[in-house]
Amino acid sequence: YRLTMPELFKQTKQFGGTDPETAKEEILRYKALKSWRSARFDPAWQTLSQYFLPNMSDINTEKVEGTSGWSDRIFDTTGIEDARICTTGQSNWATPAAEPWFALVPPKFMNMEEHEDAYIRCALCTDIMLGEMARTNYYPQSGLPYKRRTVFGTGHLHIEEGNKSLISCMTRKVGTYCIALDDEGNVDTVYAEWKLSARQAAQKFGMENLSEKVAKAYHEA
Repeated sequence: YRLTMPELFKQTKQFGGTDPETAKEEILRYKALKSWRSARFDPAWQTLSQYFLPNMSDINTEKVEGTSGWSDRIFDTTGIEDARICTTGQSNWATPAAEPWFALVPPKFMNMEEHEDAYIRCALCTDIMLGEMARTNYYPQSGLPYKRRTVFGTGHLHIEEGNKSLISCMTRKVGTYCIALDDEGNVDTVYAEWKLSARQAAQKFGMENLSEKVAKAYHEA
């Protein structure tokens, strides 16, 4: 279910963060970035997906799961295997689930080399952070951005505060988000578009924040 602009304005105003005019400006900016991306990147990504990631080959083409047309361009699985091996190598090297891949230490400017307690505390905090990440869906979700970065040159992992765990992670499909850079070449804007059922919208935003149309769809489901 996709929100219309009036419904988005209503929900945005209810959350109290942005007025309708600001929301309209952001939507127009997103549409401009989406148009630029669709013209320059989507066709190339679609071609790459057909040979390397056929299960993701619906970037600018509508396909239905369980039907033919997903692997029509596959004559040899070499490209698929290469993408898989490269993805596995990145994941195992950068963020391995089975072993620590980061550690906290006191910053050098504090000159605490002789303070053993500081290092012990940092080590305990590291263990807590790794343990919390293992209890979230980070590792199941983080593999897909590696795979998409390997084939398409970009990947997106959305992380926000979770309801059932400390954080909640969700990878966004290539062709459904846009990024923009600041004057120094750093990403300072990310727009993403995804679908939610009426039930999912109620879980995420609360029934009291749903528009009349979405609330009706929820009760009729």
